[in-house]
Amino acid sequence: MTVPEILICLFFLLAFFVPFRTWVVKWKEFKSTFVFALVFPVAMQPIWSYDPNSWSFYISHTPVFIMLYWLAFLSFAINISDRIARWIRIRKTGDASHWVCLLSDVLLFGLIGIIWETVFFHLGSLDYRMGTAFGLLGLIKIPLILLLGYMGLAIFGGQTFRLKKKAGVL
Repeated sequence: MTVPEILICLFFLLAFFVPFRTWVVKWKEFKSTFVFALVFPVAMQPIWSYDPNSWSFYISHTPVFIMLYWLAFLSFAINISDRIARWIRIRKTGDASHWVCLLSDVLLFGLIGIIWETVFFHLGSLDYRMGTAFGLLGLIKIPLILLLGYMGLAIFGGQTFRLKKKAGVL
């Protein structure tokens, strides 16, 4: 197992066990994010190229651990965002919960996503085929479009996840 795969396994374990929720909720979250985690990396193959020396297992030219990363990333970011929004709501009166959740989603998705993209890029595990024309983020040399992509994913993914929870599907 390579360094990126070990990091993703640790991230997956952290995401799955740190936010203390019941196993039923975790299983429902797993099922809801599983499809996204399988489809998204395959659909985004034109953006990234993966170093074959950094990954062991592939499905459809996409490392299995990248799929595991997306699964852990979504669960971790949404649950931590929920905790932050709950903490803010306790300290603030009024019902601004939708906007608090949206803001915490955007900030967390952007922050966590860019941290992991930076780690994988500087380990040499992936390279960018597209997206560099929009510019790079300062010292970390990550394409700016990725930050915007993570924020867009937060707006769509986080809110969809919460709507499913509210409707009782999750």
